[in-house]
Amino acid sequence: MGVITYLDLVLKKDNVNLIKKIREKRNVTQVQLAMELGVTQSALSQIEMKNKIPSMKTFLMLVSLGYITKKTIYGIVKEMSEQGVN
Repeated sequence: MGVITYLDLVLKKDNVNLIKKIREKRNVTQVQLAMELGVTQSALSQIEMKNKIPSMKTFLMLVSLGYITKKTIYGIVKEMSEQGVN
């Protein structure tokens, strides 16, 4: 198996919609989450609408804050491995 990159993780699944769903479930506004992530509300909005790929730093912050779970990442890696994605 080849190396699975950060972009593979970001682009393979619908992680962006997960961010919005979890944010709304937690009753967190875009402004609040953006402040936690150290990005602008506009940047977060673009990420949620799939118009912008989050930086590695932002992606890792989303993981550490529980917006993208390690279980989700494991599932993506497993699925990609089974499909032979390099």
